[in-house]
Amino acid sequence: MISIGTINDNERKILEPHSSSIKERINILETFSKKEIKTSVFLGPIYPTINNNDILKMLDFFIKSNVKEIMLDNLHLKYGIWNNINYELKKYPKLKNKFTKEKFVDKKLIDNAYQIIKNKAKHENIKISTAF
Repeated sequence: MISIGTINDNERKILEPHSSSIKERINILETFSKKEIKTSVFLGPIYPTINNNDILKMLDFFIKSNVKEIMLDNLHLKYGIWNNINYELKKYPKLKNKFTKEKFVDKKLIDNAYQIIKNKAKHENIKISTAF
């Protein structure tokens, strides 16, 4: 299982600076697929900046890599997590505003993402589950 929360590697560098790049993660899925090793993706925490096109693009990567299951998760703000995220995002006001709006005002991202993924995955025989 590979964890992916965004397709935007610049955002990943801000919030997950010591983690593997998105390209490296996709390469792992593709490599395992070629060796016929069953893979799954933990799509989470979904970054609040993701849009429908990003979700569809990610799904295309997953389908191409023969992913068998996608587990979807939301951004959980346990004690201290938002403080850390907020601290990092101070340097990026547009990104901070998007995170704040989606996480605390709109709160529709996870439902929207789930519907898009569910609809497309159904036709690709990919199992969908949630961690929330």
